Amino acid sequence: MKRPSIFSSNYKETVKRIRRRNTLIAILILCILITIYVIFNDRINKFFIYRNNDLIDASAPENQDTQNFSNTQEVNTSKENITDKTFENTQKISEEQFYTLQLSSGRNIKIYYEEKNKEKLFTGLSDDTDYISLSPSKKKACIIDKENQDMYIMNNDNTFVNITMNVYTAFGRPNEKYYKPDQLLRFNNDYLWHDMAKFLNEDKVAYRSRLPYFITNDYRLYLWVYDLSINNHQCIFALEPGDIQIQDLDKTGLKIVDSGNNYYLKPDNTIVMR
Repeated sequence: MKRPSIFSSNYKETVKRIRRRNTLIAILILCILITIYVIFNDRINKFFIYRNNDLIDASAPENQDTQNFSNTQEVNTSKENITDKTFENTQKISEEQFYTLQLSSGRNIKIYYEEKNKEKLFTGLSDDTDYISLSPSKKKACIIDKENQDMYIMNNDNTFVNITMNVYTAFGRPNEKYYKPDQLLRFNNDYLWHDMAKFLNEDKVAYRSRLPYFITNDYRLYLWVYDLSINNHQCIFALEPGDIQIQDLDKTGLKIVDSGNNYYLKPDNTIVMR
């Protein structure tokens, strides 16, 4: 547009009109540019977003499925392990076998056994405060009741016999005297009538006792042997009384420690010092 002359009468109005027009044009151009920027920028952003999503979607399913499968597998494995352990525990409980022995003191105890080659072999007691010894074959068990010191032999066919020495006869003049364990233990509960029994073989059980003496302050112990075949208790006087400890059975015999010395009890009831 031709620039107006400064000498024109309407010069000022013409200049103002031109300025307004130019301002409007500038504003219009600016609006157009902003609109174009917004439109194209939105499309560009969407393009890259879609593109990135496509790339992610193309790689994610396989990893995600693998991860999910791995997690599922771990959970399933854990469940299997729990099930296996539960089964093992249940199996152990179901396979646990025992006989029940009713003691003269009124208590019931369980004597556990396991089966090997169709033979029932004893393994132990339900209450470890009672005393038990197993024969060499483990087909017999000797139990001492902690309440009254009664002694039992349990067989693997679920039969048992009470082998307690119910009466001890003290021979003397002019009259014999009879002692019973329940009466003596009521008078002196520290007295040992039967204690620490161990099998010498399948037919003999060795144990220690304060019998045949009843002196209150005499704590010496004597070695005794019970013979199942003849139902007889015998004191082994060949071994001096003292602090007798009956230990394990080996090829030499049943090891006895008496006041620090080592002895062996043989099946014929003889004593050998080693």
